[in-house]
Amino acid sequence: LAAAAPSAVWAVPGFALVGLGLANIVPSVFSAAAKVGSNPAAGVAMVATVGYTGFLGGPPLVGLISSLSNLRIALAILAVASGLILVVAFATMRKRG
Repeated sequence: LAAAAPSAVWAVPGFALVGLGLANIVPSVFSAAAKVGSNPAAGVAMVATVGYTGFLGGPPLVGLISSLSNLRIALAILAVASGLILVVAFATMRKRG
């Protein structure tokens, strides 16, 4: 919605929906990371490191992409990347179990 919205009136609910959807993933990822390997702390630490890297590096990257093109393209790239993450997650789950 945010990438395709003609105005901020439609973009704000789009961001709210993304926030609601992705916020539910975080506890599941931490739980799964704790179950992988022999040391749960190492898995949780790795997921936290990747999360903080994305939290700190994502906004500047979106800003760079939007300055090179426009904000709609930058947000569309985020949507495509989220879709690819979903595909990889499902493929990984099928292989594991």
